[in-house]
Amino acid sequence: MKNIVELLNRNALENKNDLALQDEDGFLTYGELFDLVLQRASFIKDLGLVNSPIIVKVSRFKESIVNFLAVLLSNNHYIPVDEDIPLEKLNKIIKASKAEYVISTKEDDSGLKVIDFANVKNVYPFEEFSKDFNEKNYSFIMFTSGSTGDPKGVIKNHKNIISFVENYVSTFPFLGQERIANQTPFFFDASAKDIYLSLKLKAALFIPSKTRFSLPMETIKYLNENKITYISWVPSILTMIAKTRTLNFVKPESLKYVFFVGEVFQPKYLNMWIEALPNVRYFNIYGSTEVMGVSLYYEIKKHFDGESIPTGKALKNNNVYLADGEIIVNSDQVAVGYLNNPESKTFEYSNGKTLLHTGDFANYDAEQNIVFASRKDYQIKHLGYRIELQEIEASLINLDYISQCCAVYDENSDKIVLFVSLNKDIEEANRKILIDAKEKLQFYMVPNKVIVLDELPLNTNGKIDRLNLKRGYQDGRY
Repeated sequence: MKNIVELLNRNALENKNDLALQDEDGFLTYGELFDLVLQRASFIKDLGLVNSPIIVKVSRFKESIVNFLAVLLSNNHYIPVDEDIPLEKLNKIIKASKAEYVISTKEDDSGLKVIDFANVKNVYPFEEFSKDFNEKNYSFIMFTSGSTGDPKGVIKNHKNIISFVENYVSTFPFLGQERIANQTPFFFDASAKDIYLSLKLKAALFIPSKTRFSLPMETIKYLNENKITYISWVPSILTMIAKTRTLNFVKPESLKYVFFVGEVFQPKYLNMWIEALPNVRYFNIYGSTEVMGVSLYYEIKKHFDGESIPTGKALKNNNVYLADGEIIVNSDQVAVGYLNNPESKTFEYSNGKTLLHTGDFANYDAEQNIVFASRKDYQIKHLGYRIELQEIEASLINLDYISQCCAVYDENSDKIVLFVSLNKDIEEANRKILIDAKEKLQFYMVPNKVIVLDELPLNTNGKIDRLNLKRGYQDGRY
C-alpha cells in the first residue's frame, strides 16, 4: 500500500453497502463515499494540481472527510483548518505553506482560489490516480501552536499513516468492524487517528455535533442511539460525564473500548468509569503532533488511588525509550519534519532513521512502563489541545493597550491565566482583553481568566517571572 486511500477502494469493493460515515445530516456507505471522493479527486486533477498543498476548512460534518480523501486521492496534500479560524492566523498558514487553493463549505475571505465541486465534468477511474501513488508523498500538514506566534507546520506522509494503522491493529488485534464516535475536531491532529483507523477496520465513523458534548446525558444518549463500541476521547469529556454522576443514571450500552489521549485523566474520575462499566476495556494512549497516531499505550486493569497512570509501553514496531529523562520515539510513524524548518532539533536524522525528541519528560515504573512527568518548555495540554503559552502572548502583546503579558497554566483548575500590564487606562479592561482574545485566538487558547497588574514581576535574569505569577495565582496573592 502506497496511499491510504487504497483502503477506501478496498472497502468500496468488499463492503460497498456498509456504513462508512454518519453525521447529524445523514450517512454515506463505503460505495457512496468512494464515488464522491473519486468525483472530487477528478475535479482537482483537472485543475492540474500535483503534490500541492490545499487548505481545507472543516466543520463537524462528513463533508470534511470527503474533502480530505479527495485531496489525497488526487495526489496532493491537505491542510486542515477550522472554518472559523481567525484571518490573522490563516494568513500566516497561507504564507508558510504557499497554498493557492482552498476548499470551503462557507463563503471564503482568504483570497485563495476556491475549489467548487458543483460542476464536476470528468470522472477518472481509480487506476488513473493509483499509478502515481508514492508512500513518501505528503498526506497532510498539521499546523500547531508555535512559540514565536507563527504556527508550525508538521508534515505527515502516506507512510506515516499506513504505518500507524498497521501498527495499531497489530497492537490491538481484538478490534474489528467497530462503530467509532469521533470527538476531536478535524483541524486537530488526533482526529486523523479516528478517520484512518476507521478505514483500516472497515468501521463506521460517527460525527456528533458540538452540542452533543455540552450535556453529559446527551453524550450518552448519542452513544446508545448509534450503538457506539469504540471511543478515543480527551479525558476532559470523560471527566465531565463522571463528575456529573451521569453514569449512575444511564450507561453506554454497546461500548466495548475506551481509549483516552491528550491530557492527564485524574484517577478518581477514571475509577468512576471502571466502577460503572467494569466490562469495558480502558487504555491510556500517548502521542504528539509529530507522530502519526500514538506510540505508547497502557491498559488499565486496576483502580488507581492518587498515583500517576502509566503512559505504558511502545506500540508494535515503535521503539520508544528515555534519554536523559526525555521520551524519544523511533518509528515510521514519526513525521517528515517541520515545514520550512529542516534544522529543528526536535527531529534527529541518522542512518536512514528519524528520531523524535518529544520534549516530554518521564520515568520508568517497576514494570518498565513509561510514566509521563512533565513538559520541558511552555507547552501545555488544555481541553485536549496542545498549546504553546508563548503563542498566546505573541498574539495578544500586539494589542496596542497591552504593555506586558504572560500566560500561565494552573493544572489544578485546568485554567489558562493571563497576566497583563497596560500602557493606558481601559474601561473594563479584563472584559475587553477577553473579547479581543477571541478575535485573535482559537477558542481553546482563549484565557480563562485575566489579571491586570501595574507591572509584571521580573526574575534575576530580567525576564518575566512566570513561576512567581503562577504561584501567586495558586496561593491567592493575585
